[in-house]
Amino acid sequence: MNLILTKLKNMDEQNIFEIKKREKMSKSSIYILKIDSNKFLTSNTLIEFLKKKDLRNEVLEFTLEEISRLIEKKLSTKYEFMGMYNPNFPKEIK
Repeated sequence: MNLILTKLKNMDEQNIFEIKKREKMSKSSIYILKIDSNKFLTSNTLIEFLKKKDLRNEVLEFTLEEISRLIEKKLSTKYEFMGMYNPNFPKEIK
């Protein structure tokens, strides 16, 4: 868990942490967007972060500790770390 916490703490704001199911043909990814040092949003698709409708339906908000526990749980099952990257969103997401 310390490695996950360190990665999340060191991520730049507005960057994405992606985990995906290990199955070859699976398209089941979870995207984690860092808003600030203790606020993360998760979604199954990147486009949900950009929609301005009702984010509560598709995007969930977590603290640093909550998101690190979620990632640890997923990585211990059928998920693997895919990468961290900057998606270059057209505007800042809050």
